[in-house]
Amino acid sequence: MHFTSSKKDNYLGYILLFFFISLVLTAIFFYGLKSNEFLMIGDQYFLFNFKELAWSSFYIKKLDNLGIHNSWQFLTQFWDVIFLMTLYKLGLSFFVIEKLQFFFALFITLSISFVGFLHIGNDFSSTSKASKLKILFITFWYSFNPYTVSLWHGGVYDIGAAITYSLAPLIFYFVKKNLFAPVSVEKLGKLALMLFVSSYVFWLFAPLVFLLVLYLLLSFFLEKKPDLKKSTEFVLILSNSVVLAFMYIPMLSFIIFNLAFQYFDQEGLLSLFSVPTYGNQQGGMWYQFLMLFSWGIYTEWTPRTIYSFHKYYLSIYYKLSTLAVYFIILYGVVKKLIKQVSSFSTSIVFLLLLFVLIFFSKAAQPPLGEIFTYLYTTVPLFGIFRTADIRFGFAIVLTVALFLTYISENLSKRVISLVFVVIMLGQSWFFFTGRAIKGEEIPGKYFDRIINITKPYEELISFLNTDALESGYVFPIPGMDYGYFILDSKEEEHYIGQGLLPKLVTRPFLSTVESGGMLTRTLEYLNKITLDKTYVNLKKFPIKYILVRKDLGCSHNACKDYNLEDLDKIYKLVFKNELFYLYQIPNHLPVLSAKNLTFKMLSPIKYELYLTNLVTTTQLNFAQSFSKHWKLYVNPIKNIDCSSDLVPYSGVLECVGDVRALNLSDITYLFSKPVFTSTHVESVSFANTWGINPDYITANLSENFYSINTDGSVNIRLTLFFFPQAQFLLALVLTLLSVLFVVTLTIVKRTPSN
Repeated sequence: MHFTSSKKDNYLGYILLFFFISLVLTAIFFYGLKSNEFLMIGDQYFLFNFKELAWSSFYIKKLDNLGIHNSWQFLTQFWDVIFLMTLYKLGLSFFVIEKLQFFFALFITLSISFVGFLHIGNDFSSTSKASKLKILFITFWYSFNPYTVSLWHGGVYDIGAAITYSLAPLIFYFVKKNLFAPVSVEKLGKLALMLFVSSYVFWLFAPLVFLLVLYLLLSFFLEKKPDLKKSTEFVLILSNSVVLAFMYIPMLSFIIFNLAFQYFDQEGLLSLFSVPTYGNQQGGMWYQFLMLFSWGIYTEWTPRTIYSFHKYYLSIYYKLSTLAVYFIILYGVVKKLIKQVSSFSTSIVFLLLLFVLIFFSKAAQPPLGEIFTYLYTTVPLFGIFRTADIRFGFAIVLTVALFLTYISENLSKRVISLVFVVIMLGQSWFFFTGRAIKGEEIPGKYFDRIINITKPYEELISFLNTDALESGYVFPIPGMDYGYFILDSKEEEHYIGQGLLPKLVTRPFLSTVESGGMLTRTLEYLNKITLDKTYVNLKKFPIKYILVRKDLGCSHNACKDYNLEDLDKIYKLVFKNELFYLYQIPNHLPVLSAKNLTFKMLSPIKYELYLTNLVTTTQLNFAQSFSKHWKLYVNPIKNIDCSSDLVPYSGVLECVGDVRALNLSDITYLFSKPVFTSTHVESVSFANTWGINPDYITANLSENFYSINTDGSVNIRLTLFFFPQAQFLLALVLTLLSVLFVVTLTIVKRTPSN
């Protein structure tokens, strides 16, 4: 983008510097890793191949756990999905892509943040020309501070987070400059586009919006001090906000739909975001003032892979480094007031802003923690702040960086450069050495994040992926998708985080975990089966394999040793090694079943069906979590095109084919009329069933949609489709058209409005 206030600024030297720093840090992070090793950091989003991406991206539902919502999760991963898909399509391996993901996250953070702070510095400067050296060191601190270290350490600082985080200073500048003054549609369009790009990582964007709204209110009443009876500022900010909303809100169509769908359409599904983790926070406002933005710092348990250096955060060195940031602010404010008394109101705005953010960051702790609790329990979507420290911590760090930019004019270059080097080293030393990324091995207590696919894992993955024909789930016992895993029989390789098997095995997993998003009653029933050892009842589910896991590291008897004899009596053991026992359910329940049925899964939300020889009403069963949104549609009669494998099992034929990443033509289902809607009911406590009546077919459908055999029986071709996917695609199209419209507005120059 081109910004008027920096026409003469030459960024090339700084871009090269940021490129070099990003390259060096990436090299430090991966130094010492072997060619077959990679980093897996807790909540890190990373899929190992294009096919896995295709199955879990651009669909409103995923196959996991009998079909779960994929709205909120996909939004936060949107930019990383685009990034990963592009690089996988170019033929790069995930070993290379992971390193590029780290590099670009670093480079985006440094370069875009610098541009934003430089614009803010120019705006605050009495000469309209801020010192680039001072802005450079403020950018360094904003990029490498206790908050960003927490995000990197937790594995959530990816491409999407880097985009939102780095654009925040530039967004602040545009809001400050363009809402209080007459501006062109072009400038408001640029602001709208930046807000749109930042909105996808909504858990990071929400505290930014909180900060911007609070700043506008404080600045309006404390700096502008308008006479509301005759003030033009109020009319101006209102009119600019309306124009901004006119451009911004339509671009949010895709985001709004996904947030609203998962929030209002639970249908008995367990919420993936139901745990109010703010209850783990300690230390009140003091810990937030010290920038301790993760309760993992001061809450110790073992074994774990996080904060092996947690004691340092409570050391005198860290505290002095953090307090030095506030001392510089205080010193700068005093110097600014001596030279310019009128700057008092701006300083008060930033101080109040910082205080309010620290107050909310402490969550439900005293004092007045009831305010946060009330908002969390009553205000829709305030649950985004369930981890209050890591949410509001972003706004706190941004406010501190803005405050530093504001007073930087009154600090010497030498002081600000030397002091900030010392501060960054004091606060974020473990990041620069790579220890916060790779972790470290302390026997019995801490494990590093360096992973390789061990032989037992490789053997199991190879077996399952070789037999990846007909649909069917892997049911792990015990069910665990996040925890402590032992990767080899000698217990030399450990890992804590997201389970690797669901990422590397083609088949979907059906895991009995509360955070898995399945129907509550289904989870309870599956847990009862494993508790009572009535494994024969697993035949009621579309499970092909039962995986007994010996790779779980369990403390306090959390994992029992399951008796294999109970399974040996019922199912056949088809694979075993030192960590895994794999049983196969013979003639397992298909995901779709009916008499004389051939079907093909086109995507997690779409199946093609061909029913033949219908004489009386036939029950069509769909073994996915019940939802009223699953609809049947008729298609012109013909056989299913099956150029790949046609697999017969359990009385059905399944055509096995590749899953597409996205099919925009599915939007046409918005205008199609479903059939057999009145017969759609829930069956076996979780599944979907329709009654397919041949008399209804011949009486209500055109002859193009069915055929009659010589014996009078009926053949029909149907599509089973999850209807919200069509709305999902419509919202995506509306977003794309809105973005195109706003981009066009920003290209065409506009004269300033009065």
